[in-house]
Amino acid sequence: MKSGLASWLGSDLKEWVIENPGQVVLTVIQIQFNKSVNKCFADYKCTEAMSSYESEMVSSLDQLAELVSTDLISYKRLSVEALLTIQVHNRDIITSLIKSNITSKTDFEWLRLVAYYDTRICKLIVMAFSISMRNYTMSNRMYITFKC
Repeated sequence: MKSGLASWLGSDLKEWVIENPGQVVLTVIQIQFNKSVNKCFADYKCTEAMSSYESEMVSSLDQLAELVSTDLISYKRLSVEALLTIQVHNRDIITSLIKSNITSKTDFEWLRLVAYYDTRICKLIVMAFSISMRNYTMSNRMYITFKC
């Protein structure tokens, strides 16, 4: 997990996704999403910062769409598909925050989402460590559950 977080900064998204395990990718993406949104809230031009971040999200979605259309190993493809779904949801959250003119991290609409994500991230981290040595070759699908 530490190496995934450390390698996130300054790396190409497609390369980073391929180089790291799926659980690490999904967890780090959620952590970075929350950090980025909180950074937007801290900006004195919050709405402009959110709009800029929304554009970054669309760019990352384009990169992931390119990646999923390449020849990937089956477990990597499933991981990228899950990431793509999560990123679409995150983009929709940003769009909703912009449309609702949410500019504070203490606003209820953001806090209810943060509580959901914080719980989910913690459970994903525990799950990633507890099942990191399991072999997924027996199944053609990777199931992500939020129970530990």
